[in-house]
Amino acid sequence: MSKAAPPETVIRIVRWAVLIFLAYALVSGGYLGQNHNKKADEEKAARIAAQPAPEKDCTKENNPLSSFSALAGVIMPSTVPTILVEDLNPGKGDRAMCGQHVTLRYQYELENGDILFSSIKGGEPEHAVIGDGSLLHGLELGLMGMKPGGERKISFPPEFGFGTVKDMHALKDSDRFTLPGQKDISRSVIVATAQLIDASPAIADSTLPLRVITRRFSGGTTSQCGDNVTLELTIWKMDGTKLFSTTDQGHPLSFRIGTSPLPYGIEQAVIGMAQGGQRTVIIPPAFSASLNPASPDSADASFPASLPQEALLAEVQMLKVGEPAAMSAPQNPAGAATPAPDAAGDKSKPATNP
Repeated sequence: MSKAAPPETVIRIVRWAVLIFLAYALVSGGYLGQNHNKKADEEKAARIAAQPAPEKDCTKENNPLSSFSALAGVIMPSTVPTILVEDLNPGKGDRAMCGQHVTLRYQYELENGDILFSSIKGGEPEHAVIGDGSLLHGLELGLMGMKPGGERKISFPPEFGFGTVKDMHALKDSDRFTLPGQKDISRSVIVATAQLIDASPAIADSTLPLRVITRRFSGGTTSQCGDNVTLELTIWKMDGTKLFSTTDQGHPLSFRIGTSPLPYGIEQAVIGMAQGGQRTVIIPPAFSASLNPASPDSADASFPASLPQEALLAEVQMLKVGEPAAMSAPQNPAGAATPAPDAAGDKSKPATNP
């Protein structure tokens, strides 16, 4: 005689019992796991709290580069020789930038303390354009980021010092930069002290930032403020109207960063580019003007004398990055007397030839 099948009610009860058991097992397991993890975290926190506190690292606080502006750091990439900057007085106002006219007093000295030249004590202020080469290149780069009224100490290697002076042998006849027993300062590290008195107004604040988009990255020497560069350049309005193109002109554009009449946005955008690199630049209205509109260092006679004061789009391809233009041998200012050091060897005054 065959067994009768269990009634449908019994089957349903069994199914519900199994489901309830599984749900209880899942909830219980999660609760236990959560408590276990919580207990493990508490034990770990207790172990950490019991350990002695690490000693304070003061190296970052004493780092002379801690006050160096972020933008100057971009302008001086890590591929260039090291420049050490220390702010002795931060100053106030807008930071000096590449291409700006500045008024300053400064001093050049060697690592051993021998002063080559100083206009800080009683000297007349000098006027320069950051990037025009009238100052040693290391001093120009170190000035960027300074605020009026500030004082800064800048240490730079020979590549940015007197190693860039074109006619080094003429320094033997220059009372301004020659010391007894110091025969070749072209290989010397220079420590400059700069006091920034004033700077020309920078580009006005803009609601739109200068945006630089790298299309092709290329290794090698990167451009800096004061470098000679050659590039292909096309500028459009945002509606697609072409304003200028080196391709249409049939030859590339060559200029010195910081002294050209090009839009300020272009000069800043090409800083940090290497040969073969390509960038797209969105130039806000404030950056479409030039800091040096009357500069004799005209990049191209066919370049527009002025551009619309509106957002522009530019494509840049770097063809060549050159070295900063070589300086001529520095000479004494007209009518300036160069006192000799006194018997006590006062280093606050420039030394004369023996």
